[in-house]
Amino acid sequence: MEYKSFILGLTSIILLIQVTYLIRALALRYKELFLTLAYGMLVVDGLALAVFSFLMKPLSNDVKSFTAGMGLAIFSAMIHKIRVFTKDLPT
Repeated sequence: MEYKSFILGLTSIILLIQVTYLIRALALRYKELFLTLAYGMLVVDGLALAVFSFLMKPLSNDVKSFTAGMGLAIFSAMIHKIRVFTKDLPT
């Protein structure tokens, strides 16, 4: 495992956390569209990760380590999303 590639993949968590706060701000503003925005977050996260992996994969020496870092970032971001959205649920 190459740690440089792993950490490069793990840095995608910064992008995922920013998307979470963007969707949270929209959800608090448009409370009637909360479920639609939650499903839209999956699309935005997917597009952000696809662009990130497309741009950063050439900088990585080991694709498996890069993918493992992105997988850990996705898992950590999902835990962060649960904590953020259970704090201020629009009901």
